[in-house]
This record gives sequence, C-alpha cells and structure tokens, in this order.
Amino acid sequence: MTLTAEGRPIDGALGLITTTRLVHPLALGALAGAPERDPIVHAGMRTLWPQHCDPEHGGHLWSFDETGPLVSKRLAYGHMFVLIAAAG
Repeated sequence: MTLTAEGRPIDGALGLITTTRLVHPLALGALAGAPERDPIVHAGMRTLWPQHCDPEHGGHLWSFDETGPLVSKRLAYGHMFVLIAAAG
C-alpha cells in the first residue's frame, strides 16, 4: 500500500504484504513516542480490516483494488504478516 503523507491510500492495487510491512514499523514508531504516525497506522489497519478481509470465506485477500479482489488467494504467508501488523 502506498500512502500520502496524511496516511490516505493512493489509488491502485493494494497488496497484503506491502500493507502489513508498512503498518508494523509505523506502529512501533508510534509506540516509541512518535504520535504523528498514528493516522497512517490507522489508515493501514482500516485497509487490513475490512478491505483485505474476505467476508465470504474468512481470512485476508492477497490483493485488491477499487473494483474488488485481484488475487483472492488466502495464503498462510500473508496471514503471518497480518498477525505481525496487528501486534504493533
């Protein structure tokens, strides 16, 4: 996921790994005393829940854009990164 400086997603495909790998270190920065990162972390979490979620089958979709899922596989590898992002 690519974000603006204000934490808003930039149009285009959003991949699960990219989203989670951006959320986790920014969340750690916020926990370490950089509250200006909070809006970006919240935007990333709103992308993971509910946008990456698969309401029909559960789990998280590999990628999507404004039209819906691009790759609808739900891989354990991606879910591991969701847990890491949520832990932040």
